[in-house]
Amino acid sequence: MNFLSCLLVNNPCYRAGVALKPKGIVVHSTGANNPNLRRYVQPAVGQTEGMGGKSSAALLQLLGKNENGNHWNGVTSPAVCVHGFIGRLADGTVATVQTLPFTVRCWGCGSGSKGSYNSSHIQFEICEDGMESPDYLNQVWQEAVELCAELCRRYGIPVSAIRSHAESHRDGYATNHGDPEHWFTRFGRTMDQFRTAVSKALAGQSEPAPSEETVQQVQRRFGFSNDTMAYLKAYRFAAALLKKLAEQP
Repeated sequence: MNFLSCLLVNNPCYRAGVALKPKGIVVHSTGANNPNLRRYVQPAVGQTEGMGGKSSAALLQLLGKNENGNHWNGVTSPAVCVHGFIGRLADGTVATVQTLPFTVRCWGCGSGSKGSYNSSHIQFEICEDGMESPDYLNQVWQEAVELCAELCRRYGIPVSAIRSHAESHRDGYATNHGDPEHWFTRFGRTMDQFRTAVSKALAGQSEPAPSEETVQQVQRRFGFSNDTMAYLKAYRFAAALLKKLAEQP
């Protein structure tokens, strides 16, 4: 996991500072074609706290600057805030950025007929692209799996308590949204598969990513397009498959 911290100190949710005892996790996706973390996360002017020991300038270099000023480190409309985001840094690599202390109540999923998981669950957003790239989904999926495994370890959260926003609504504890399942299902993925991956990560059995050397070797050997390689890399057992293809006589 590529983990950074940039707490949203000017967001009213952060300032409210309502205590949270985490009992579960809600996985969101943003619903917008913008995979860049800078869209949502920026250090405030003069900010010194909650940045993982990095300076404001160093974080801005990593994130890139949001020229539109519509990030969440301030008052948002509607009033929203989550514990973290997963998406692309300025150099295109995928990272996780913590934006609220995990023991502070967020404003993430709204309320349902039974109440709100805001009072009990850590919540994070995965920045969507155009939902056409299996390679990007594979990267953010793995990052989210590793984040959830770490949170489950740290707070004693059962894997069964990891819910999508859509599941949270069906549970009766969130507004009626379809994320991130509307994205996952485009590539044949489910929340049950996600929870299984988290369980494997907790047990130290997560599938390794294929090495870039192996990927390039297979592409050169078989002349596969970049799109085909992206689909192969998104395969659950991609490392083993690509290694076998690379080693075929």
